[in-house]
Amino acid sequence: MSNLVQYDAALLQKLGLSEQEAQELEANGVSLQEYAEMVGSDLDSEADQIDARPVRWQIVHAARAFTNEATGEVRQTLRGVVPYFHVTRALFLGEGQDRPDCSSMDGKYGVYFDVELNREQRRECATCPFNKYGSDPKGGKGKACKEMRRLFLLEEGSNMSSVVTLPPTSLKVWDRFVSGLLYKGTPLAAVEVELSLEAKQNGAQTWSVLKSPQIVRRLSPVEYVKVRSVREELEQAAQRYTVGLDDYMQGAGDEASVTADEASRTSA
Repeated sequence: MSNLVQYDAALLQKLGLSEQEAQELEANGVSLQEYAEMVGSDLDSEADQIDARPVRWQIVHAARAFTNEATGEVRQTLRGVVPYFHVTRALFLGEGQDRPDCSSMDGKYGVYFDVELNREQRRECATCPFNKYGSDPKGGKGKACKEMRRLFLLEEGSNMSSVVTLPPTSLKVWDRFVSGLLYKGTPLAAVEVELSLEAKQNGAQTWSVLKSPQIVRRLSPVEYVKVRSVREELEQAAQRYTVGLDDYMQGAGDEASVTADEASRTSA
């Protein structure tokens, strides 16, 4: 009988192997740990040849689901640990452009290119005219510059972090959830969470917003320390991972609710 009972079940799951496949490796003189090292070496080598970026989960409003931009996989829920998240803002004034006219990676200062001076400039988001209600270039009551939350998610079995960008209508729910953890003295990175969506409607208009995240479990102290160790790396990656048009347009279709939702969030 094989000694599969000695195998790490979590390692089998991470490698995507069945017990039968592990037995076949063993029969051919390759241990599970050796196989894992081979896979890890290949992944590291391939990652060095590309501009490796966190895979993004986008919100599909009609399906109340998340879709993986790299694999096409659709999920109703996402589960993992969020070692790092941050406020981000983006402004797109023209049609069909890939890069924002102005963007902010901390929600406090935006960076834009000044054509007259021929260099990048910074401006304070709090006093920017594009951060005012009614500045929507399409004539809406909302803001031209969208405020978002970008979450870096470590999913079980994944070899790299993924990203979920929350549009303006989901900010109140997320901020309330994190505030609850702060009240209890629990860091966000110390819990495994489950993210899902719910439908909102305004007349004939329907869109999806974040449901209040559920705590799946609290991590052990050792797990928390390991998760926290990747935070600095993710912070640096966040600065390189600029906001794209897809992030900006992710909330498209819910503009009618943005003004009321943001107003209630800021006054709460």
